[in-house]
Amino acid sequence: MPAHLYFQLEELLHWSLDQEVVNQLYALLKKYDVLTDIEREERNISIQMLIDENGA
Repeated sequence: MPAHLYFQLEELLHWSLDQEVVNQLYALLKKYDVLTDIEREERNISIQMLIDENGA
């Protein structure tokens, strides 16, 4: 995971999040380490969108 995304995600996790957002993050991070580079980049985009939508 790119460093900037990691730090934004870490900041987001300090917020009080709805269960739906937590579930979405879990699904995006599930088996992240075994993804291809293309799949990982797609998930990075989705994670960034989720971060942007939730104020971090």
